[in-house]
Amino acid sequence: AVGFYRNMLKLGVKENDFSFASILPVYSNLANLEYGRQIHARIVKSWFGLDLSVNNALIDMYSKCGSLEEAHLVFRTMGKHDKVSCTTIITAFGQHGKPREALGILDEMTREGLNPDAVTFLGCLSACSHGGHVDEGIWVFRIMIDVYKLKPRREHFSCVVDILGRAGRLNEAERFIEEMGIESDAFVWETLLGACRLHGEMALGEKSVKKIIELQPERHGP
Repeated sequence: AVGFYRNMLKLGVKENDFSFASILPVYSNLANLEYGRQIHARIVKSWFGLDLSVNNALIDMYSKCGSLEEAHLVFRTMGKHDKVSCTTIITAFGQHGKPREALGILDEMTREGLNPDAVTFLGCLSACSHGGHVDEGIWVFRIMIDVYKLKPRREHFSCVVDILGRAGRLNEAERFIEEMGIESDAFVWETLLGACRLHGEMALGEKSVKKIIELQPERHGP
């Protein structure tokens, strides 16, 4: 894709919103910040700096290349946001452990009349997990269900277990698994096991191991 794009430029083919939005994810996956910045400079010189899909791709590129500040700057200088814009920057804050910033964007998003989806909430939960914001994480999970009527996926459940587990609230994490009726999901027990190892909790750790073996015997057989 990179070679094709460069050949296109050599041939004098003009870029458009589609070509910019298509090449940026390539540099995102390569984590090539310098080339990403070069594309951004070309976008600024073109008429496509106001294009929503192009700006969303820029936010994603800067985030995946490790430049959260530049990702946030693109978000702030956009003329208009959509659900993708907000979710992308929330996910970026989540990956970099910035819960206050992620929840701030969630608040802005709802005030702009944009409804968050399951991916948006996963980004918020991830931010709370990495940032150690337990109460905020539980609040996010509750409004996802009670206010937005979204059905949590295993990733959401696992994030809540991780939030509680990282904070050392292991018994609460176990109760959460039981109350949510997700005892049959080995993924959440693996998350709890990781927290038990972190805090040196032997008894609950052994219970988690037994649950994992019980639920996935093919992975742990002789």
